[in-house]
Amino acid sequence: MNTPPDTGSRLSLVPPATVDPIDAVLATLKETHGDGNVVAVNTQAGWIAFRKPKKAEYDRHVGMLMDDKQKPKAIEALACITVVYPSRAEFDAILVRLPGVVLTCADALTELAGFTEKAETKK
Repeated sequence: MNTPPDTGSRLSLVPPATVDPIDAVLATLKETHGDGNVVAVNTQAGWIAFRKPKKAEYDRHVGMLMDDKQKPKAIEALACITVVYPSRAEFDAILVRLPGVVLTCADALTELAGFTEKAETKK
């Protein structure tokens, strides 16, 4: 039986701290898209990351919200356009398995675009 040498310290038996894999993914995405331009959401399907939508992409989203027939698909369309992790194909597969996961991401995604429920106002 192979036993590790006794170093005289119990600390050697403690595994090193691990880095959450999403942190490495986010670091890479921030290099590509810029700091503050990416958000990751921990969902039932795992981590999903989105880039900040471009103005035209967000305008399309708002237009879909104004059309009663398109409204139910508005956030899904915005999510599909801006997903950067996992791949678009993997994200599409997630939506087939768990279609409601896009609603979990909705607040974070629209907040990344600049939308907030409450704005500070002064009179």
